Amino acid sequence: MSGTMIKRMHVALNCTELNKSLDFYRAFFGAEPSKIKDNYAKFELEEPALHFSLNVRPFEQKGVLNHLGFQMNNTEEVLAMGRGFVKADCC
Repeated sequence: MSGTMIKRMHVALNCTELNKSLDFYRAFFGAEPSKIKDNYAKFELEEPALHFSLNVRPFEQKGVLNHLGFQMNNTEEVLAMGRGFVKADCC
């Protein structure tokens, strides 16, 4: 997988009260979100290299974790990572 680099990790959490969650994460990250909608907000942080999003959804039974992911620089890097996994026979 040489030549590929994960640019930024991504964490998405569910929340029930976006404004309260935004107050907390503004203080936690010391940063403003890059995007806010009625049911969604996203922080694009440089340090740590993280995309962090909040999604307004109920989570009583499913928990607060919505999804985890990573950002690459481009599609070719994603495809190269996939080829590396095949070559390593791990997936």
